[in-house]
Amino acid sequence: MEYIGLDIGTHTIRYIKDNNILFDQPALLAFDANKKTMAIGTEASQLRGTRHVRSYRRLSELYSYLDEIFTRYDSFRLFHKTTVFFTAPSTFDKKQCEKIRNHILEQGATQVIYDKELWCAAIGAKLQINTSVSACMLYMGHASCDIACFSNGIIQKESHSPYGGAQILHAFNKWIQTNYDLQVSQPFIENLLLQFGQTKEAIVIHGTDMRTQQNRRITITQNQIGQVLSRIVYAWSQWIYTYLTTLSNQQQGDLLKRGIVCCGGLMEIPHIDTILRQQLNVPFFISPNPQYTISYGIMTILNRLKEEE
Repeated sequence: MEYIGLDIGTHTIRYIKDNNILFDQPALLAFDANKKTMAIGTEASQLRGTRHVRSYRRLSELYSYLDEIFTRYDSFRLFHKTTVFFTAPSTFDKKQCEKIRNHILEQGATQVIYDKELWCAAIGAKLQINTSVSACMLYMGHASCDIACFSNGIIQKESHSPYGGAQILHAFNKWIQTNYDLQVSQPFIENLLLQFGQTKEAIVIHGTDMRTQQNRRITITQNQIGQVLSRIVYAWSQWIYTYLTTLSNQQQGDLLKRGIVCCGGLMEIPHIDTILRQQLNVPFFISPNPQYTISYGIMTILNRLKEEE
């Protein structure tokens, strides 16, 4: 039996095998004039400006993306049994996950299993979830943010926020447009946020003037970035606070002692954990390589399936 893992995100898709991430690329597709998929991932990104390029919006487009990966890595060979484990964002309901499962079976998988991102994140972060003492996992992804309290090997209570990485990029871009009449690309905004706090120097932003359509640049200070980021993160802190108030006194006491472990691509932005800690007065800890925590969890699950074979 061969074992394959899929970390299906709205921003990035990863293909995992033998404790290695073999494919780690943007969840983008490039379409030809007949709306047929002609490239995926990094190749699709490079076709921006010459082809229609965007993230998948329908399951049929996600199927095209996954099928290309399966073909590249010869995933389902004749006379070879293959187990696929995948996880998908919380924005996918059980019915959609079942459809993905059935599609992968149709492509040649022997067995297909899936589970929640939060569960994989907790395993990837090595959270102690099998004790009676509560542990908390916060996943901050591109499409949404999720939080859960674990104890005795199960999720005791969870909550989902539709406010994720896409929204923080949109809000920051809108702030630049409103204050400077400048249109800036999403990749530039992503890089800008990753630079936050790494230097005291002001940051130069390149974009297109919304009035003249000419290239223009502006300079904003680290303090300005921090102020905007704090206002945006405030929405998350309010959501987290509301979630914490739904927990029992025992669970709240456990979390005040153990803190909340965070993962997801947004945790790559410097100082987000510090801002949350200041706004909520609760300890926050970032898992190692936070954008890969779920993938690490998938690797652990695949290894357990191998051992059980």
